[in-house]
Amino acid sequence: MGPVPESWEVVELETLFEKQPQNGIYKHKRDYGSGTQILRIDDFSNDGDVVNRAGNLVALARDEIETYGLEPGDIVINRVNSLSHLGKTALIGAISGDMVFESNMMRFSVDESQVLKEYVFKFLSSPLTKKQIIGTAKRAVAQSSINQGDVKAIIVPKPTLEEQGEIVAALDATEAKISHSTDKAAVLQDLFRTLLHELMTAKIRVHELEFEMMNLE
Repeated sequence: MGPVPESWEVVELETLFEKQPQNGIYKHKRDYGSGTQILRIDDFSNDGDVVNRAGNLVALARDEIETYGLEPGDIVINRVNSLSHLGKTALIGAISGDMVFESNMMRFSVDESQVLKEYVFKFLSSPLTKKQIIGTAKRAVAQSSINQGDVKAIIVPKPTLEEQGEIVAALDATEAKISHSTDKAAVLQDLFRTLLHELMTAKIRVHELEFEMMNLE
């Protein structure tokens, strides 16, 4: 991962869980079309998104909904995909009604007395995590995969809750500027990834971000 401030802990993701990782539900294509929202891999981008709705419906029994139902604050990570998309992540936001998740992803939640869910979500969307995932991926001809053990073993820098909040706020502000500058989207997205990496490793601190953000005006 590289150096981080001495005041930060560096821990395995499994030490931060409140809800343990669980794989999603498989349903035959004939079951799709009506019923309960089901989160699929094309409902969120490779850069990570906060998800409030899913684009598909599936017929489910009540016990399936209870077993695989998503809740606000859950984090969902893709476990089977092409290597370039493996590990892409979503944070479940203010969903309306029941929503479950597909079998090619897993979900968990974090203990917010230790870490902010938004901080973990952004870290999992960073190049630091991508590098770890690629390093542990099981590769086949058409796709790669990670398992629950791989996700549990992801190394996470853990600043104080206050610092986590500052990092999240700085990245949110940068992302908002990106969304309002569509003519420079590609360049700005690269800048965002760089800032994400540097904030997560404390190569720059939050108060130093102001100069960088001036370039987004």
